[in-house]
Amino acid sequence: MKVTRFFIIAAITGIVLFAAFVSCNKDNEPAATVKVTGITITPATDVTVEVGSTATLGVNIMPTNATNKEVTWESIHPSIATVDVSSGIVTGVSEGTATIRATANDGSGVLSNKSIAIEGVLINGIVWATRNVDAPGAFAVNPESFGMLYQWNRRVGWSTSNPITSSPSGQTWNSANAPGSVWETANDPSPAGWRLPTKAELEKLAAAGSTWGQRNGVDGCNFGTGANSIFLPAAGQISNTGSFWQAGVVGYYISSTEENAGNVSGIRIDYPASTGIFSKNGGFSIRCVKD
Repeated sequence: MKVTRFFIIAAITGIVLFAAFVSCNKDNEPAATVKVTGITITPATDVTVEVGSTATLGVNIMPTNATNKEVTWESIHPSIATVDVSSGIVTGVSEGTATIRATANDGSGVLSNKSIAIEGVLINGIVWATRNVDAPGAFAVNPESFGMLYQWNRRVGWSTSNPITSSPSGQTWNSANAPGSVWETANDPSPAGWRLPTKAELEKLAAAGSTWGQRNGVDGCNFGTGANSIFLPAAGQISNTGSFWQAGVVGYYISSTEENAGNVSGIRIDYPASTGIFSKNGGFSIRCVKD
């Protein structure tokens, strides 16, 4: 309830009158606090972040007239992604899926979660997968896993063992070159959203610099620096006759670019790593780039 009081003050030494209206709440009660009832994290679409890169999240607060609209951010999986507690800036740490949480600061206990996918590493403007291709459509288990080996323009994976086996199973090694001079998208064994790199993209990776070393006891090369780096294992190769060899010594990674009628451009993993030309009918590793 509001009470209105009217005051008139007359100055004895003059004829000036002062008038004022004073409006106040009964008993000087403060305005009511409006608590948060809901939080929606934006953007509403799926968010994917590369290792070493960032993305910014925001919030929509309900009701719109909530007294305190501030939130505190938290990562439930900080080994995969971290988030700044006040700004909502997410940084990719390692491949996987992280849950990012926003909690209202007004004591209401209202919170909201969002899943963030951390995929790939950004090197020289190109997003690289952190693992080799294994069976068609799937990545290898770990960054140091060899995965499977592939002939140019054929969607059949071959094991890194002797005798070699195939995926899909029951295939027979074909020492003839695949027909055509252009890599067919339908033959790409990369998982969805990824593809075989071009010659130019592999050259950019080589230009980022490489260091020969080990990861969990597996020899290979590290490319890039800090969080923006990937490990390519020396997975060996399959010769044109179907024999597997050089595991742990050299790795051969092919591109989608034909060099000439019998060869394909790629990168050779030893020390130092270098671009090279490989026979189309051999079996080689694939490291994908984001499509």
